[in-house]
Amino acid sequence: MSRRGRGGRREAKRRKTEKETALDVSSSFASSRPPRETSCFRGRKTLQGDKAKPPRALNWPNRISLARLMLVGPFVVLLINQQPWPWARHAAMGIFAVMALSDMVDGMLARRMGAITRLGAILDPLADKVLVILSVVLLSMDSVGAGDYRLPNWVTVAVVGKDLWVIAGTIVVYLVTDRLRVQPTAAGKVSTLGQLLLVGYVLAAPDVAQLSPPAARYGIIVGSWAVAALSVIAIISYTRLGLAFVSAEGKLLENSSDIPSGQQKHPGKESNRVQHD
Repeated sequence: MSRRGRGGRREAKRRKTEKETALDVSSSFASSRPPRETSCFRGRKTLQGDKAKPPRALNWPNRISLARLMLVGPFVVLLINQQPWPWARHAAMGIFAVMALSDMVDGMLARRMGAITRLGAILDPLADKVLVILSVVLLSMDSVGAGDYRLPNWVTVAVVGKDLWVIAGTIVVYLVTDRLRVQPTAAGKVSTLGQLLLVGYVLAAPDVAQLSPPAARYGIIVGSWAVAALSVIAIISYTRLGLAFVSAEGKLLENSSDIPSGQQKHPGKESNRVQHD
């Protein structure tokens, strides 16, 4: 066999070996690269296997809650100026109706859109408490009220006392467990609804009195007792919820003491849990 034939076969074998080596290198490089970004929704890019993008903090439900909180100022101004402005009470009733309606809308939107956020869980009850506390305080004052109709002072004490108890309990739970938990109970929701209905009835009492004066006065009395009773029930429900949460956290800490130190999870270093119903 000639030298040229043997040299040609060697050259072909060498090229084949180089080609196989190049293919192995390229395949190993391709397998080591991270997965390409894919998009399941238009305008949103996520890595394969990643979870859905969390909702934005300032979404539409939270904007509605923020707008309701901002309407408290004009509402208070109208209540205080009922005497110089004869139309102020009806204007305050209109703003109050808008705020009460928005309280239902923002929660419904948050659940349907899956947009429940930490900010919304705090902003929504905050707007409710500011509105209710300022309303009952102003409507129980002799210089404000709603025409000749006012709330009894003991109702104001019951409403404000309930909210202060809940706030103090939340702070105590946070100090003990190092976790923030905002979770309204069914009794708390009913209590807030009763307070809003009572405030709305007192605002409309002068108009109701034109049809039946006894209905206006007795309606305020019955509503006041109902709100006071609901406030006591709400205090009991929130107290039981707080004690149960502290007890559950204590059991978790006791169970974690049996786990080796390298595998323990520290509840205090975890993100605070905020739930909103």
